[in-house]
Amino acid sequence: MKNKIIFALLIIFLVLINPVCAEDSKDETPGIPAEWSEESTGGTTNPPATTTPPQNTITYTTYDNTLQITEVRARVDGKEDVLKKSGEKISKEAKEESDVELKVEIKNVWGEIIDDIKVTAVIEDIDDGDNLDEDTDIGRLNVGASETAELDLELPLRVDDGSYDLKIKARGKDSNNDIHVTEWELTLEVKKDDHKVKITEVSVSPSHIRCGEGTDIKVEVLNLGRNEEDIEIEVINPYLGLELKEKGIELETGDDADAEYEKQFRIMPNDAKEGNYQIDVKAYYNKGKDVTSKKADLTIEGCMQVRQNSVVLKTLPPSPSETLGKIAAQTSGTTFVSAEREQTLFFSLTIIFIVMVGMMVFLMGVIVVKLSRR
Repeated sequence: MKNKIIFALLIIFLVLINPVCAEDSKDETPGIPAEWSEESTGGTTNPPATTTPPQNTITYTTYDNTLQITEVRARVDGKEDVLKKSGEKISKEAKEESDVELKVEIKNVWGEIIDDIKVTAVIEDIDDGDNLDEDTDIGRLNVGASETAELDLELPLRVDDGSYDLKIKARGKDSNNDIHVTEWELTLEVKKDDHKVKITEVSVSPSHIRCGEGTDIKVEVLNLGRNEEDIEIEVINPYLGLELKEKGIELETGDDADAEYEKQFRIMPNDAKEGNYQIDVKAYYNKGKDVTSKKADLTIEGCMQVRQNSVVLKTLPPSPSETLGKIAAQTSGTTFVSAEREQTLFFSLTIIFIVMVGMMVFLMGVIVVKLSRR
């Protein structure tokens, strides 16, 4: 009886605690952590976003002027200027297509070796608003050592007058990956000629033709000076009878689209002979006081021409047999001519004799008639 009472109490206890277990099961699914949440829209269970463990980071320090630029030698179109400090102006003025050569002396004033040193030179906004830059590597510098970096910058064809910033920067690192940097800023002055025109292109297409065929000559001219220009173009070759002119061409200055002129000439050299010909193109500007020129080649082939061949006659001494043959022929010819002449003479004399006999007979007849009448 006692056991039955204990069993009944156990059943009642289990019934009472069952709702609590059911309530807890809503919040936790077996095998899924309680901190995961259930999406209300899809009803699928997604894990929480994981946190990426921190990565290994490299920290470094940047040191200014532990590398030093001690001197810059700037050569503009062959004229050199020595600059001793940042902020100076290069004394030689540049122009379009000027060659700017830089020799930059770099010194390591840090207490350690500096490696992977790169030197960069930049002229800002000079190429139609873009930078013009050049760089070079000088590698390693020991403590207190110096090295010269050489850089070469060629200015663009189309450039405006004015002052341009030229920045020179050296950058390297030491064994601790600390960065060492130094920088100079110089000024480059650009001043163009008052009057300057350049023929930028002369091309013949096709450059090889046959007689009777035509070809095109393309000419491009650019005003590089500070002033507007009225120009005249000539296309000349006297051997082809070529003399073409284009007048009244107006050119603007600077980056203006009208600072450039392009023209295509069509030619048809009908009476030309085979050979290579040079097409000479000239552009007159500054009111005709100045001229610039450029040439192109044209080859003409396949022409029909009469060629005269020279024949040299050489007299050889005759052989003995030929000599005897010629003598015999000459002797025979002479004998024949003599016999013919004798026959002709005999025939003529016979006729004369007959005529004379006839006349004598006639006269004798006349005399007989007269005597008989007496």
